[in-house]
Amino acid sequence: MEIGQLQMTLEAVFGGDVSVEVLFDGTPAEMPGVVLPGERAIEAWTRLRRVVEVIGAWPIVLGPRSAVERHAEALTYRRQSVADVLAAAADVEPDPRAWFADVVDAERTWHVNNGYSVEDAQGFPEVGPWPEEPDENDGFSIPFDIVSMDPHREVVIALVPTEVPWTVPAHLGMGGWNACPEAAKHCALWKRWNEEYGAEPVGVSGDVVEFLVERPPATRDAALELAWQQHGYCQDIVDQGTQTIAGLAGALLEGRVWFFWWD
Repeated sequence: MEIGQLQMTLEAVFGGDVSVEVLFDGTPAEMPGVVLPGERAIEAWTRLRRVVEVIGAWPIVLGPRSAVERHAEALTYRRQSVADVLAAAADVEPDPRAWFADVVDAERTWHVNNGYSVEDAQGFPEVGPWPEEPDENDGFSIPFDIVSMDPHREVVIALVPTEVPWTVPAHLGMGGWNACPEAAKHCALWKRWNEEYGAEPVGVSGDVVEFLVERPPATRDAALELAWQQHGYCQDIVDQGTQTIAGLAGALLEGRVWFFWWD
């Protein structure tokens, strides 16, 4: 949709003036975006989600300007086209247990190569007891300052040119650094979780991803299975977060918001 037409469409969506600008100018992923105060970001995402088919774009909360700059820098060096990433995603066998086993093997190899014994290498985390008071996953963090928890003065929502939520990583060229998977694996797992749980991406900052979930696991067994999958995808949410698989599963049980963070 042309910017002028998009501006008028979004004015109707928001019932008034809305600030639309071009994001990632000069990169392979130039796209429009909406700028608004942080306290309005999630409500705005909800409105934009309702008109995805009208505007032909999926809304993604990027965070403040600094997060947008990180995305732009990464996109400058993007090596794969969207089509190439999606083709690679189709070839990924999204088997989280097999993937996690590969991650563990890689960690063991790293430890041994750096002078540690195999016994010191990190293996599967402890399952642990079911938490007496599981964490409640019911709020989003990207629109807020991580220290003060005040909403950012200004937050940018990208309008990613796709109506298919699990293809967003291909358009943003995300991942492929540290333990953060490359874009094709993000796409493959997001597709699986979208089909199984109705999980839809709401925000992608520099190192945080957040989802809204329509059909979260409703039993402990289902939540534990999903927790293993999510640890395979993002170890830091357990290793530097809940500490145990059961701790994560407790938060996932009927939890409507998923949070991922890569150190």
